Amino acid sequence: AEITFNFWYKLSEVLYRKNCDNVNEQFKPYVERLIEALYRHCQIEPDHESILVQQDDFYEFRERVQELIKDVVFICGSKLCFQQMAHILQSPDISKNWNLMEAALFIMQSVAKNLVPEENEVVPPILEGLLSQPDDIHLQVAFTSVQLLAELNEWIACHPNLLPLVLQFLTKRLHNKHLATVAAKSNLSLRAPDHCSNLHAVLWIFLFIYYYHQRPVHRDHLSNMDGYHPKFAQKSNTLPSF
Repeated sequence: AEITFNFWYKLSEVLYRKNCDNVNEQFKPYVERLIEALYRHCQIEPDHESILVQQDDFYEFRERVQELIKDVVFICGSKLCFQQMAHILQSPDISKNWNLMEAALFIMQSVAKNLVPEENEVVPPILEGLLSQPDDIHLQVAFTSVQLLAELNEWIACHPNLLPLVLQFLTKRLHNKHLATVAAKSNLSLRAPDHCSNLHAVLWIFLFIYYYHQRPVHRDHLSNMDGYHPKFAQKSNTLPSF
């Protein structure tokens, strides 16, 4: 596996420096097959019940997979990679195999930020599937789904009509101790449009994290969050210091 990783790293460097569309086109089918192989290798054992932890060797392996995909995806295009995984998620039996679903969502994370925010073909059905997940879905699937939403923040910002549904989805995950932190981070990655009054919902997350983890949240931290919403700096001054 180490040899394979190094080969693709070096090949991507050569092709990137060459910067030739015709050459990239010749390697495109091989990169597509590589992504399919990485998807299979990223699948967690179906009897795994919890969330992967950083100390797990498989967690580290999957991180390297994401790094590799980010390095080679320019050869085939992020949209095509996202589409590959979307086709997997649309297969009839995917709901019966949580680990196959999770692996596809995990691969999508690698390229989600590269998608054009105006894209309206591939992302909408995926987002619809995420937001309609049942409450009893496997914990790792829920965790990866929340992370994917964070990676899609720019796309969501370009589709403000979906923002309330996304915030509702993330807020529900705050009540699960295994998902609270990642859901809060994902929520804070979303950029609300100026006309949207979601400020109180976002500030409520800070209070929730404070009471849940018993860690103080100082209002100075909030004043640095004005990039998420233009009214953050104004409102944060009215909060008490913890």
